[in-house]
Amino acid sequence: MQEFKRRVVYVLWAAAYAYGYFWLSFAVIFVGVADEDVLVATIWNLALIPIILISEKVEIYISCKIKSKIKKKPTILMKSLNVLFDVLLWGASFKSALYFFYIGLIICLAIVAADPNFPALTHIGDYLRSIRYGILVLIAADKFLEQVFKDLKNPAAR
Repeated sequence: MQEFKRRVVYVLWAAAYAYGYFWLSFAVIFVGVADEDVLVATIWNLALIPIILISEKVEIYISCKIKSKIKKKPTILMKSLNVLFDVLLWGASFKSALYFFYIGLIICLAIVAADPNFPALTHIGDYLRSIRYGILVLIAADKFLEQVFKDLKNPAAR
């Protein structure tokens, strides 16, 4: 039962992060930066995906460095940073949230394809068009970074 609760909490964290990503990509990028221009929003949203994936790798790297420094020489600053990174890394990963977000997007796009006048989605049709190929970039960037880090760990395996 404990494992089930842990998984439910993880999914809820992923859903919360996905909702935050939605507002970032919609309100900040689509409305704010791109001024509802589909091409500009598409470029910014596609650029945001590798930035998030790379920043997550950097976040994990920094957290590991802080943990190793705390073991050598514990200071109040290092302990505080460790607590901050533990809180950030405790919930779902941003990558999981992005996948969760794009699952929702694919569902919305399927609904719009079936009924272009679906009332709940007609007002965000341009936004949906601006992010529809993001899942392909997410998968490609995720696999690319996975391969890069695997190659860096074991260069002889290439």
